[in-house]
Amino acid sequence: MMSLQGSAPNPIRVVTFNIKHGAPEDGYSGDVEAVAQACSTFEADILALQEVDCGVRRSGKADIAREVAGALGMRHYFAPTRRFSGGLYGNALLVNGSIEEVEVLPLHGGRRHSLPFGPYKRGLLPEARNAIIATAKIRERRVAIAATHLAVEQDVNHQQLERVLEKLREREGPKILLGDLNQRYKKIADAMKPKGLHVAGPRATSPAHTPNKQLDHIITEELCVLGVEAVPACVSDHRALIALVD
Repeated sequence: MMSLQGSAPNPIRVVTFNIKHGAPEDGYSGDVEAVAQACSTFEADILALQEVDCGVRRSGKADIAREVAGALGMRHYFAPTRRFSGGLYGNALLVNGSIEEVEVLPLHGGRRHSLPFGPYKRGLLPEARNAIIATAKIRERRVAIAATHLAVEQDVNHQQLERVLEKLREREGPKILLGDLNQRYKKIADAMKPKGLHVAGPRATSPAHTPNKQLDHIITEELCVLGVEAVPACVSDHRALIALVD
């Protein structure tokens, strides 16, 4: 059980976790049972997972989102970004409640790898990204959610983040954007403050065992961040970011 406490009587516990397809920080093969074990300790009401495999050989062809949700008694929605090694790979949203009005927002422009060309680097393969936009009902409260994993390239990343925020803010009610945003805390906080948004942190989340930067973020509107911590797990090269919001 996590020790994070809040002063509100019934806060929402929000978690974002880049699971590295269930592999350990220094490994490659994914383990869905290890992911479920790690996630069970978060006691999440809302859980966003990135780098999620479904039917992929490296993770035993498991449907990770479905199996983790089943183990935790949560509803889930999986949004693949691409096909990979006999299966699918993408993002997932798990909720301790109901998931309503789901939309998958395509995000374009990033690339997966780059090679040096003289003093420059040139991207090779395009990498599709997406955001799950949904409304969740948690203990009779409705919250608009965006769960995503953004591009590494910062110019593309900025455009993707603005697009996700724009889409999320079309929804009524309190809002939460969470995921691996591939931006440092200060940059995110500086960009969100003029918009009237709250950013959980700073808490370093990457790399998992010796974290020195926060790439994983929880951003809220009409909800205050009551507490936040970054927690190592038995899988992934990221720590899970956990926040209490109300």
